[in-house]
Amino acid sequence: MNEKITVFPKSSFSFGLVFPAVIFPIFLIIVSFLVLLDENNIIVFVIGMAFALIMGYFGVKMVIFYVSFIDNRIISPKHYCQNEPVDIRCDQLLTCLFGFEDLLRLYMYFDCKDGKERKIYASLFSENQLLQIVELIKERGGLREQSIEDIIGDASGKKKRKRSAV
Repeated sequence: MNEKITVFPKSSFSFGLVFPAVIFPIFLIIVSFLVLLDENNIIVFVIGMAFALIMGYFGVKMVIFYVSFIDNRIISPKHYCQNEPVDIRCDQLLTCLFGFEDLLRLYMYFDCKDGKERKIYASLFSENQLLQIVELIKERGGLREQSIEDIIGDASGKKKRKRSAV
């Protein structure tokens, strides 16, 4: 049985990124059509459409991010803020810490049984979604050494832990 659960970001920060990435290319498409209708300038229309489509593609690709759980694995794709994709079994995850890099990017750092540290970009997720991700990992046998209260307390800032940038 392939049970797949996908968590998409629903925070106001992610909406603030998605809105301009979608609206501005639509605006450029409308302006390109108006230039074509008003001045009959096909070159400006083609250049404007190409620019709008390319900008829309990269803008939406930049802000769309998710974390998936397939059976016992957690999967997080490569993202503009996350250099490596994460694909690991949940029972391999020992501990989870939250930390900032560059003062603005929140990451979930996982210590794994193989001795490596994996990280998932977490700035786009709300606190409830971070709690859901941690609960899904714990349900699948991961993070046995930590309680949910310790992890979420770390995420909300109730516990002060310092993390150096990796």
